[in-house]
Amino acid sequence: MYCEECGAKCKKEDAFCGECGTAIKKEESHSLKVEKKQTVKEQRREKERFTISKKNKFLILFALILTAFLFGGYQLGNYLYSPKTVANRYIKAVKEEDANVLYQYLEIEDADTTFVTKKIFQELTKGAKKGKTIENYKITDVTYGSGKLSATVSFKYMTKGSSTESTGQVYLIKQSKKNLFLFDNWKINYSEDTNVIKDFTLKVPVGSKVTYAGVEVSERYLEKNADGSKRTSNYDVYVLPQVFAVQTKVTASLPNGIRIEQNVTPTSRNGSITLNLTKDNLNDETQTVLNNKAKEIATTLYSAAIEKKSFGDIKGSFEREGLNLESLERNYQDFVSSIHSETNQLMKIDFKDSSIYDLALEEGHLKIRFKLKYDYTVKYRSYFSDEEQTHSDSSSSYITFILGINENDYYLVDVENLVTYFSRY
Repeated sequence: MYCEECGAKCKKEDAFCGECGTAIKKEESHSLKVEKKQTVKEQRREKERFTISKKNKFLILFALILTAFLFGGYQLGNYLYSPKTVANRYIKAVKEEDANVLYQYLEIEDADTTFVTKKIFQELTKGAKKGKTIENYKITDVTYGSGKLSATVSFKYMTKGSSTESTGQVYLIKQSKKNLFLFDNWKINYSEDTNVIKDFTLKVPVGSKVTYAGVEVSERYLEKNADGSKRTSNYDVYVLPQVFAVQTKVTASLPNGIRIEQNVTPTSRNGSITLNLTKDNLNDETQTVLNNKAKEIATTLYSAAIEKKSFGDIKGSFEREGLNLESLERNYQDFVSSIHSETNQLMKIDFKDSSIYDLALEEGHLKIRFKLKYDYTVKYRSYFSDEEQTHSDSSSSYITFILGINENDYYLVDVENLVTYFSRY
């Protein structure tokens, strides 16, 4: 063998070159080379085995995490959609008067939601407390019905200003449709106190423009007979597909300009309400006009009667095209005779004040009972003497006028209960 540095010949056993001193690189034997190759292969296989083991560990860890996540998610879903959680959210919403949350629990059908929108619900429930205010509460028990198709959640609560606990229950029914295809779907059961009334009937004076909860009621809700005519001659009947079972403002503007305002509360036991004209839903301006009209008519009738005028003399004050005054004429003639009796004769009357006692709408006319205050003077003969005497005093009486209406102009149609007795004492 030779030195790789200087090329000098060296012996096989030499470790260094005799000429230059360079270390002699000995050639490995074939067996050693094979052995080394085998060692390298084994190291590679060991490394590969180690690498595969790390991958398996990662896959196992990932599978465990995924399983835990799915199990945890399923458990969380069961909790979020459980009767206890659903009832808890509902009670909390009632306590906090949260209209946005409460609206989700209402049994509203998709067909026609004109009068049951979230906006209407928020307006109707704004500041409207049902019963006593809940201060705090605690759910105590959940019981299931047969087959677990229903559930009752019991809770205890304290109300504002109370020192004793009260108990309550929330009733739920399981729906056939699942939440997220996996979880039970529980809904509040309003069997005792329905939250939405179906096919609510509203009767208003014929020809009125109607608004319900601030929404105009169109003619498509008007109930008609088979021939297409209106159901009645005195009332228009509207059927509203869905309304909330809470106090709601209804207005009806009559063709004659009178505006009726009334608060109604639909219930499952009272699915029909008639909007009548009453003193309470008549605005102040209209009441003032009517009271002045009553004093005017009373003054005309009594002044004419005191002077013993015939009905023909005053008929022009009350005539209207197509108006039948026969009943008014008979009542006036009887009235004239009554205040001119042999023993008691009305001499003078001055109407001071008028107020509406009650009223109703009958066949398009206003039937109003007024309380009229007046000063009067009566002439009479004593039972013990033929000498005529006079007596002046103040009093009040109830007189009913039946009035027609024409573009805010009120005219007399008939009269009832004209006062004919005036005390002499």
